[in-house]
Amino acid sequence: MRRHRSRSLSTQLYRIRCLCRRYENWGQRMFGFGLDLAGYTTGTTCFAAAERGGHDVEAVIFRGSVFSPKAKWKSDAPHSPILKAEVETLQRCLHLGNVAVDVPIDLQELRAPSKATRIWELTNRPIDKAFNALPPLADRIGTAVARFHAITEAGGLRTLLGHSLFETYPAGAWRVLKVTSACYKGPDAEECCNLMCGECNITPPLSNDHEIDAVISAVTAVAPMEDLCGQNDYCDLLKKLGDGYSISEGFRLLKILPRSTHVRFEDFERWMERCENY
Repeated sequence: MRRHRSRSLSTQLYRIRCLCRRYENWGQRMFGFGLDLAGYTTGTTCFAAAERGGHDVEAVIFRGSVFSPKAKWKSDAPHSPILKAEVETLQRCLHLGNVAVDVPIDLQELRAPSKATRIWELTNRPIDKAFNALPPLADRIGTAVARFHAITEAGGLRTLLGHSLFETYPAGAWRVLKVTSACYKGPDAEECCNLMCGECNITPPLSNDHEIDAVISAVTAVAPMEDLCGQNDYCDLLKKLGDGYSISEGFRLLKILPRSTHVRFEDFERWMERCENY
């Protein structure tokens, strides 16, 4: 019990420091970070940041972040140093701005199957059902869900959910935004990525869906409230499921694109040190 209270206190103190840092930076540079998270063994995780100035965004896709390395299948490598580095990286980012992650965070009733009244509720949250998204605990994204759950637990970041830490879903944003070229994960992915970047005012065109998802997640993290879906939008989305369903805590979805988003690539540590010392 004592350990739990100490951890809770440290989390609250960390949250206060984040808010103080934001107050100090009021009217100055503010950033949003987007994480398209995959499992450790795929090596496809993409991490990005966005800085908004008026209606335009400058984005950077990071090279060499702690989320990038690929681990061997069933690796015996110790997990604790990797987890520690991931937690510290997220904490540094949260000092500078919001973080939006393309992975389910609030699992709602999935861990309490006795509360399910319909079969789909055993594997899907309401937002997953509404968007026909992959079930959070399925094998294709379950590894990413487990990975980020470990990060939030180790860092005591759960209380930041909905304040500076958010879940987002780029595929859902494309539907809300009525993006017509959103087939960027199929056999003609490269061509679709080019078309999609043109439709979304992203320059230069990005080469794969991981980069696009990371950038749009970062854009979502830094977006003003008027560019995001609100409670009425979510109610309209969920009403087709019936009564009594709610949106996941900390879920954030873009509904208005920036006028332009310019993207470049940069080493994570070099970019971070420059921004932290700004």
